[in-house]
Amino acid sequence: MVNNHVNLERSIEVKRLEMTHTASITGISSHETLKISQDLDKLITLAMKNNLEQYPI
Repeated sequence: MVNNHVNLERSIEVKRLEMTHTASITGISSHETLKISQDLDKLITLAMKNNLEQYPI
């Protein structure tokens, strides 16, 4: 479980860097940047869901 969490956190960081780089080249509202942002949102949502399952409120 910890390994999956680490991999997910790494994926989020890589996607965040990709989005920042793409936005600096194509603009913040470009189709490419928005697509990467949506992918990042999905990763973050998955991480939050995993955290809630691991540590229920």
